[in-house]
Amino acid sequence: MGLAITARIRLTAIDLDDCLDDAGEVTAPAQAVLTTFLGAYVERSPSGRGLHVLVRGSCPSGWRRQPSVEIIDHGFLTVTGHGFPFPHSRLAYDEGDLRAWHAAHAPQRVSESSRLGRPNSPPGEWFTRACQARNGAKFRALWNGHLAGCPTASEGDLQLLLLILYWWPEASDTELIWALLDSGRYRPKLCQEQYIERTIAAVRRLQAPREHDQSLSD
Repeated sequence: MGLAITARIRLTAIDLDDCLDDAGEVTAPAQAVLTTFLGAYVERSPSGRGLHVLVRGSCPSGWRRQPSVEIIDHGFLTVTGHGFPFPHSRLAYDEGDLRAWHAAHAPQRVSESSRLGRPNSPPGEWFTRACQARNGAKFRALWNGHLAGCPTASEGDLQLLLLILYWWPEASDTELIWALLDSGRYRPKLCQEQYIERTIAAVRRLQAPREHDQSLSD
């Protein structure tokens, strides 16, 4: 049984992985989430070791994944109907709590951007053009941390950078890193120098044929 979650229904699912031990006891981090959303519907996930917390409300843009936690506000969620500790009769409207919780648990990016010599700042004009383009929905989904049809988060990083470079062709490698750190895709892996260098190099290789074709048509 599944549930299609879209912006239209204003529903957010918080997927907590590996938060139940063999005795069915909830880990402390997961219990903190349940305490925050007392009016939400909570059920066991298909694995039996995780929980789904369904909150009525729209999640603000920004991070969507952290270790053992995933926010689903667009996509398909497999539901079990196995309430924990029992099914609630209705979903409470917890959007205020959702926004506060989301902001409080956002990854700290300022120190990482500062390490590269720049504090966080809003995207430039290229960002507006990318959002308003024909494939703007995909760009926004990738920017907000979704897979947007990509098989892995790493592929999502690559696709987002390709779109950024399309709309911001003069961006330097460092500026591309800043943009990625400022997006909702931020996670500790983005701070691994080898990973980010490989990703930027792959973007440049993929972009090169496109630039060559443009030069031939000029």
